Amino acid sequence: MEKVFHTHVRAGGLNKFYTYICSAGVLILFTLLFFTGAGRNQSLNDDLSNSVLNRTLGFQKIFVLSLRSATNRRDAFSLGASLTGFDVEYIDGVTDFDAEKALPSHPEKGPTHSNGDPLQAANYGSWRAHMNAIRAIVEQNLSSALIIEDDSDWDIRLKSQLEVFAAGARALVQPVKGSQDTFLDPSNPRSSKEERYVDIDIKTAAGKTLDPVSSPYGDLDRWDMMWIGNCGSGLPPSDKDIPLGRIIIPNDETVAELQHFHPGYGDKLAAYPNHTRVISWARGTVCNLAYGVSLPGARRFLYDMGVHNMTSSTDTMLRQICDGENGRTRRKCATVNPPLFNHHRNGKGHIPFTRNIRWSTMLNLEKLVDGKTDYIDLWKDGEPLPKGV
Repeated sequence: MEKVFHTHVRAGGLNKFYTYICSAGVLILFTLLFFTGAGRNQSLNDDLSNSVLNRTLGFQKIFVLSLRSATNRRDAFSLGASLTGFDVEYIDGVTDFDAEKALPSHPEKGPTHSNGDPLQAANYGSWRAHMNAIRAIVEQNLSSALIIEDDSDWDIRLKSQLEVFAAGARALVQPVKGSQDTFLDPSNPRSSKEERYVDIDIKTAAGKTLDPVSSPYGDLDRWDMMWIGNCGSGLPPSDKDIPLGRIIIPNDETVAELQHFHPGYGDKLAAYPNHTRVISWARGTVCNLAYGVSLPGARRFLYDMGVHNMTSSTDTMLRQICDGENGRTRRKCATVNPPLFNHHRNGKGHIPFTRNIRWSTMLNLEKLVDGKTDYIDLWKDGEPLPKGV
């Protein structure tokens, strides 16, 4: 006869059993959500940081200012950009300009250079071309864009340079973790003219600031301009209200020795060892060869120089705006020294060269096209300046 076994479980015990099962399930679910969310956030942060390696260098677009007739410059620039991994969109230079109709408010005698000389037609055309690029950011609602002049040159290793620069920019503009208004730079914001600058090594700064969520160069509401191409930029002095902190990038092989460093109108960096690059807030910067602009910054610059008033050449006005001088409201402009873009010189009477750029893209176009890697470096360590520069 088949035996039938009955298992008797009391109601109270069954309820406890189900309670334990449910509790364990909830705990597992929360654990999975926590670690999955943390992993997802880390992945998003990594994706944002790595976006400097994309085809627009971490910006939404790259605009190049160039006369439509300057096909030689466009050919060289497009080729160089393609060979070093980024895409550009051209903004036509302006030659047909009616100052009477197009200028916003301006001095009675007309806009002038910083030395008092009146602007020429080329200066007005340059201003309008830059304003058209800035206006395009506003009209297209671009989160950010990089604006470059077509006679600029850059290192073949631009993307790896920008990876490091972006990390330094984040250390400069982002608050420390656990805060919204405390920065690695103790002089941000300024509290006294007795404050002195602090050197912050980029390696020791790593991981100490809040991860940005809108740009690899720091959240878009924390900067207006990244002035990465210029003819020289000073370091903020203590007698102004610009934060003084300096992010130091030591042992950068893409930086020439000090004997080859050309400061232009900027600081000579004599206090630092060879192969040092410095990121800081901009001060006294000259030439707007290449600069990243956030959407909030584009709106401000469009107002400052296109609607409010036009008082001088474009780079002079940008310098005054970034410095907060000549009645201008100071905007948040960061820069890097030596710059990452500079004028390519290819005229009569000298050999082609680009100051402060070691593996010049323009000098190495033929080698890049042919797949060669023995790149031309005019600023070799331990060697004198080449003749004809």
